Amino acid sequence: ELLQQQQQQQQQQQQQQQQDSSNGIGREEQQALIETATKHLHDADEKISTLEIKLQEFQAQAVEDDAKLVLKVTTDSLRSKLEAALRDATHSEDQLHEVQARLDHEAEVRRAKETEAETKLRQADADLQESQVLLAKNERLIKSLEEKAKDYEVSIAKREQEIVGLKSELEDLAGMVQSEEIDRMRKVWEHEKRRLEEAIAEDITVIAGLRSEIQVLENNEEDLLIRMTELEETVIDLGESKEALESEIAQLREQWNGAQDQFTKERSVLESKVSEVEKASETRIADMKEKMDSLEAVASKVEAWKEQCEAMQLEVIQQNAKIEDSGLELAEAQAQRDSFKEESAAVRKQLEDRISQLQLDHAKDIATIQEEHKAAQDEKSQLADKVSELEAALALAISTPAKAATKNEADSVVAETATNQSDLVEEIANLKLMVHDLTRENVTVGNVNKKLMQEHDNLMEAHKHVETECLKLMDEVERLHAESLATEGGSEVTEHKEELEQMESSEPSEASKESAAENLAAAAAQSQSVIRLEGLLKEKQALLDRLTKTHASDMRDLRQRYVDLDRSRAHEVGQLNKELTELESLIESKIFHEADLEEEVQRKQSQIDRLQQEVSDLKRQLSATPSGTNNSPYMSTSRSMPSRNYQAQDHQRSPLAVPVRTQSLKASSPVAKPIEDDEVLFCEICEIEGHDIISCKAVFSANKSGMGKYDASSSISSTPVPSEMEDDRPYCENCEEFGLHYTDECPNESLTY
Repeated sequence: ELLQQQQQQQQQQQQQQQQDSSNGIGREEQQALIETATKHLHDADEKISTLEIKLQEFQAQAVEDDAKLVLKVTTDSLRSKLEAALRDATHSEDQLHEVQARLDHEAEVRRAKETEAETKLRQADADLQESQVLLAKNERLIKSLEEKAKDYEVSIAKREQEIVGLKSELEDLAGMVQSEEIDRMRKVWEHEKRRLEEAIAEDITVIAGLRSEIQVLENNEEDLLIRMTELEETVIDLGESKEALESEIAQLREQWNGAQDQFTKERSVLESKVSEVEKASETRIADMKEKMDSLEAVASKVEAWKEQCEAMQLEVIQQNAKIEDSGLELAEAQAQRDSFKEESAAVRKQLEDRISQLQLDHAKDIATIQEEHKAAQDEKSQLADKVSELEAALALAISTPAKAATKNEADSVVAETATNQSDLVEEIANLKLMVHDLTRENVTVGNVNKKLMQEHDNLMEAHKHVETECLKLMDEVERLHAESLATEGGSEVTEHKEELEQMESSEPSEASKESAAENLAAAAAQSQSVIRLEGLLKEKQALLDRLTKTHASDMRDLRQRYVDLDRSRAHEVGQLNKELTELESLIESKIFHEADLEEEVQRKQSQIDRLQQEVSDLKRQLSATPSGTNNSPYMSTSRSMPSRNYQAQDHQRSPLAVPVRTQSLKASSPVAKPIEDDEVLFCEICEIEGHDIISCKAVFSANKSGMGKYDASSSISSTPVPSEMEDDRPYCENCEEFGLHYTDECPNESLTY
């Protein structure tokens, strides 16, 4: 449209020139019009140059704004990464809470198992103590049985001696007693002999059974001693394993504290980075707002200048209507306009290429940042899993020494395990408090991240708005540049016309020279502006390269740090798993060994019960044997005194004297009663009380002086006479001996069962 208007104006000018030429207008008037038009064109060129300078400034500001927007995008991407990392931290904290709950449940289950194991160990200790007590009792019983066997052997020898004495007495009596009395005495003697032989046979069988039982008890005692030594060795091994586990627990605690300190340091570093990014984003937002205000002011100025340009263009058109132009000047002006268009198109293309390249770099940076964020998230999840595994390993390492300590049979070790368990409970409570604090901090960080995300969205919207405004400004600048070129072309056409006319007249004017110099200066200024724009672009590119290098180095350092942490924690986890497997195998072996010991103790307990039953049966049998021998009718006084002493001694060592003092008293009282009943003499020849066979007047009246007196109570199993029972010597019921001390003064009273 402008070209058409210019052509119409040129036609009108030609028509006016023709009319003027026809009217005879002079050459001087045309010269004056040309001078005024050149002045107006010079003013328009100056204004256009100022507008171009301002346009270059606007382009430089736009480039700076683009660089700042790129930095803003990078900060936004970093902020999004941090927010994602914080989300991962919250998720990992939730997982830690779940793991903590699971660990608490496992700890409760293990405590229940530990209490069951403690009860079993206590029962085993009680059973062992009972078995030890039973062993002591069995040893005492063995000793008493051996003494009784010796006493039985002595009694058998004494009875054999008594039998020999009775035979000699019978031979002596054979010549003095009549045939009936001899037969009667022989029957009594045979009866007594049979009874003694039966008693001797029973005693021999009892002695054989007691010897076999003594052998069995000795074997059992050896087995129990071996078992006791094995138990002592297991106790020593458990103590050593406990010390090793305590040292391992101390190492694990140190490692846990180191990991926690490192985690807090890394978290503080991340928080400082987040705060720095927030401050930088705030400063950039303020700068962007200031630049937006400045751009709005510039836009208002551009609109004012645009109006001025339009007015000037109208004036130029009106003045150009009065100036003649030539075709050569028009061609040159068109060529210059085409060159300016090509230069502007090249600059615009460079700017578009740079913008597209920046967008691609930005997209690549975003992709790399997202990948790094994913890698960091994966590493963080792995670290959270490793932390949970370390906590589980720590809980297992804490619970295993308690299990090992419960297997120790000493009360001091049980007390130490209880104190260790209380300390561990306190440590778990402290860890829970620390986890709660971390969750609170993560919640606050999550809220801050949400705010940062909102600010990021707002900044993205502002960035889009600024981009649209920049595009609009670029379009307006191009349009203004094109219009300025058009005006310059028209002015140049008129100038060329004047130059042609002057050349025709061979009188060159100074105005044409000045216009040519001004055109050359404008071209040089445009080339300088293009060079300056290229320099600014190079500087921004270098700045972007530096920022990308620093970002890449930071990310590389972070990756290396995470890799080092992962390796160290993997090594620690491997060591912990190895130690846990060793501890589990050790505990399983100890548990199986303990089960074997329990089975052995039960078997020994059954054997002890069986032996006790057999010993009680033997006691009953032995208690039945003296009752049959207490009713023997005939023995001489001189020959029966050793038997009497033996029976008294046998009564003191009788199996009826059980380990309790009252039982010994009860067992001794039934033996003393027959002594009082047998004090009355009885003669079986006359069957009259008051005298015995030796003092019988009906049979031995003639030989009374040569006969020895018989005592009806002097049988083989008779007890001592009242003179012997009323002995003044002290007697101890615990020791069962005369002449040492009384029962109240017994030094062995605490050792008596």
